[in-house]
Amino acid sequence: MITHSDEGPDFEPDDPLAVILRPPPDRLVPPPGRYHAIRRAAARRRLLRAAAGVGVSCAVAALVALPLRLSAHEAPASPSVPLAPQPASCLL
Repeated sequence: MITHSDEGPDFEPDDPLAVILRPPPDRLVPPPGRYHAIRRAAARRRLLRAAAGVGVSCAVAALVALPLRLSAHEAPASPSVPLAPQPASCLL
């Protein structure tokens, strides 16, 4: 299959696909004077996510440990005398 070159009479520079696939003209930068505010907000979001993750982990651990703890407080069963088979003389 032969591909067409990007030059020539058939090349349309404002082709929508070419506009989308074109590399950006320059790197996006934060507005002047806002770099530190953006970094502080990002740090605050990371801290909030970490705190939420720790809270969820603790809640899951508590939900798993609670049934185990409640079932462990039962009194042990009293020992019973083992049942022995009946003597052979009684079976006649």
